[in-house]
Amino acid sequence: TYGSCAGDNLTGQNKELYDDIKASIKNVAANGGTTAFAQTIVNKYKGQTPYNRLKGYADEICKWVSYDEDAETKYGDMNQMINVFDGNTATNVDSRGYAMAFQYLCDLDGGITCSSMTGTVSWNNIDSNKVGSGAYMWNVVTLDGDNYIVDVANCDDIAESDKMFMVGNNYAYKYDEMTRSAYTEAQLKISDNNYAITVPVITSQPQDTTVESGQTATFTVSAT
Repeated sequence: TYGSCAGDNLTGQNKELYDDIKASIKNVAANGGTTAFAQTIVNKYKGQTPYNRLKGYADEICKWVSYDEDAETKYGDMNQMINVFDGNTATNVDSRGYAMAFQYLCDLDGGITCSSMTGTVSWNNIDSNKVGSGAYMWNVVTLDGDNYIVDVANCDDIAESDKMFMVGNNYAYKYDEMTRSAYTEAQLKISDNNYAITVPVITSQPQDTTVESGQTATFTVSAT
């Protein structure tokens, strides 16, 4: 969770970012309308599989905001996460807003382990149309015993919306000092493979019964 970050002794930009995360959480807690909006999203996907809930949360965030290129010059904006849940598509965010909002939905869900990571991203590793690298925030989700990268900002930014959702290690993301001090190596280790959805195989077997006109045959259906 957010509170597990051991960043209080950091300095400079990392300290600012850590304080930004904590302030955003307080803002959400103090804004009843914003919190209620986020809860309606979680309720919408209640009862679905963990993967489908995660995908639904990412899609909902992308529905309400776009990437704010100017946010890079407004470092320390305390409303990064609020902008996602204010119901106003004109208030947008950068990678921090996407990542913090995604984790907030996972925290409200209560059944998903999600962490917000900070560091740098090498653009050419994930998008052939971009070059260079820069400061960034993304999420790591633990599902079925392995950790996967979720980069909601890039799910919103590229044509293939699933390209950076529940993916394995593509070596594009590098943790900074704050993240490495906040989590264990096991929590930071990313799966070598993308998450694979297991589709149950449905089989049906009719019982050995002779069916005459007007009668109903009984079948046994199982999913494996």
